[in-house]
Amino acid sequence: MCLYLVVVVLLSVQGNFLASAVVSVSAVVCLAYYFAPPIFSFRSSDPFDVLALIVFLITSAVITHFVSRVRKATEGLGEQANLLNLTHDTIFVRDMNDVITYWNRGAEELYGWQRNEALGKVSHELTQTIFPAPLEEINETLLRTGRWDGELIHTKRDGAGVVVASRWSLHRDEQGKPLAILETNNNITERKHAEEKLRERANLLDLTHDAIFVRDMNDTFSYWNRGAMELYGWTSEETIGQVTHTLLHTVFPEPLEQIKAELLATHRWEGELIHTKRDGTEVLVASRWSLLRDDHGNALSVLETNNDITERRRAEVALRESEEQWKAVFENNPTMYFMVDADGITLSVNALGAEQLGYIPDELVGRPVLDIFYEADREAVGRNVARSFDQLNQSINWEARKVRKDGKVICVRETARAVLLNNRPVILVACEDITEHKHAEEALQKTQTELAHVTRVTTLGELTASIAHEVNQPIAAAVTNAGACLRWLAAQPPDMERARQALERIVRDCRRAGEVIGRVRTLVKKAPQRKESVDVNDVIQEVIALAQSEIQRNRVSLKTQLSDGLPRVLGDRIQLQQVILNLIINGVEAMSRLKEEPRELLIRTGKDESNSVLVAVRDTGVGLDSANLDQLFDAFFTTKPEGMGMGLSISRSIVEAHGGRLWATPNEPHGAVFQLTLPVEGVHS
Repeated sequence: MCLYLVVVVLLSVQGNFLASAVVSVSAVVCLAYYFAPPIFSFRSSDPFDVLALIVFLITSAVITHFVSRVRKATEGLGEQANLLNLTHDTIFVRDMNDVITYWNRGAEELYGWQRNEALGKVSHELTQTIFPAPLEEINETLLRTGRWDGELIHTKRDGAGVVVASRWSLHRDEQGKPLAILETNNNITERKHAEEKLRERANLLDLTHDAIFVRDMNDTFSYWNRGAMELYGWTSEETIGQVTHTLLHTVFPEPLEQIKAELLATHRWEGELIHTKRDGTEVLVASRWSLLRDDHGNALSVLETNNDITERRRAEVALRESEEQWKAVFENNPTMYFMVDADGITLSVNALGAEQLGYIPDELVGRPVLDIFYEADREAVGRNVARSFDQLNQSINWEARKVRKDGKVICVRETARAVLLNNRPVILVACEDITEHKHAEEALQKTQTELAHVTRVTTLGELTASIAHEVNQPIAAAVTNAGACLRWLAAQPPDMERARQALERIVRDCRRAGEVIGRVRTLVKKAPQRKESVDVNDVIQEVIALAQSEIQRNRVSLKTQLSDGLPRVLGDRIQLQQVILNLIINGVEAMSRLKEEPRELLIRTGKDESNSVLVAVRDTGVGLDSANLDQLFDAFFTTKPEGMGMGLSISRSIVEAHGGRLWATPNEPHGAVFQLTLPVEGVHS
């Protein structure tokens, strides 16, 4: 019975209703004749067999009718879909289980699967569909409204992704039961990419102050940046969807049709437009249009950039006036001005600058700038010029000597700044003639040197008793040893060994006296400043030896903490001795007024946080008055009745001339600390 029923269904699916009816009747006859007892007879003895035959006949008829209706409905939908096979749109039909039952030529071209490969497949599994919302919500909308529109992401046969604008239409039978879904898809991948590119560009352009907007080919706004809002007065929300030229009342320099024709031909257009702002005022703009096309060359939209040309022209006028003013300043300024390129060639020089060197501008332009410098200074100037090019937009200063055309040497202070001019680096150099200033400096330095010499002599005058004591001691010892030597020689027999020892002591004492006198002569000697490599610890030891008697005479306990391995400094040994001696004598004198308090003088050396050499002289004297700290190093300021007020002032000048610093702070619980720093050799020049 089941076999006959299967045959009936197959015939119904094939569409042969008459054959299905004949098979159904034949099946009933055969079942009654061959299987229902008594067999080989059309009579049936069992009522249940008759009932089963009737049920079979009715079932066959119902199945045949139902299958035929479904087939006809599907064929009808397929015939309608075949008409759509003529379009380039992607169209396919799927049943309510999303199984594909129709696949048009457009679908084959877009996705890559042929019709026979797609039929019978679940559509969303085949194309790996990515939905913009849960599929259940989409199906609910489809069943409720009969349609759904949206964007989907599909994967083609070659693995490439494609974005489609998808439209679903639900087909129902006469009773309203859902039968199938007609899905129409348009490939909008290129359009989406173009829109995304345009959006990215537009978002970047929102950072500029230019007025920028995007409009489609119907001149309808789709983007309006902040610059456009500031220029025209409308917000983005107020402009999107409006027609560009209607909103702005655009006045064109030529017919719009000609402008559009040029835009389509060249992808761009530039010109001047007159627009009307929201407040009714007109604005003249320099307008630039850029056409965006898709991969097939179809025009998509126009990017329009507008600048208020009124402000630009004002800026041009201001720039022109500024250039004229700069030119006037450059040519008439009493300061020498040079412009030099990266090869060190003089590009321009002002007339007065050339005149100060004895030239005319044309004689200097085109020549290496180093030619006018004193030969010994050229290497250093060349290094400074190279350093300027390495540090764009930063000012660098140096001093050098230049040679006039007549051979006379002048001193200049130059300030250089490297900038980009027409995309190439140049150096602008301002030169100040400081020859007279240098002469004044030299005269001042000579005066200071002489004053320092006077101060040293005065200080030594104060140490006369101590120096005399230091000299007298070895001389007295030498006299005593000489007398002893004579006695040893007069003895019978002469004691030659003891006489020799006495003579050795005489030599030692005379040398000690000579060293004292040598130190005094060094400090008294009037000589120009001479810098050399100096060990600060040695300088301190030499000064201590000179002031030792004065220290002992005032019952001062001297302690030293001299750091080992201290780096050497570049300085004038005599001047540094003068500074240390002045600080020691000041400390001793400050403690000489104490009665019962301990008199301790500590001299310490080391390095500070900047790696400079640090010297500290700490005493336990009467201390410093906080009210006088600011005046302590002023010339002619003193707290001693017999003082001149020059020692500390000169000492600070000496230290600063060495590139260092000298300052004072109170000591705890009483006394003062004088500290100075000196840059190590090779750091300060």
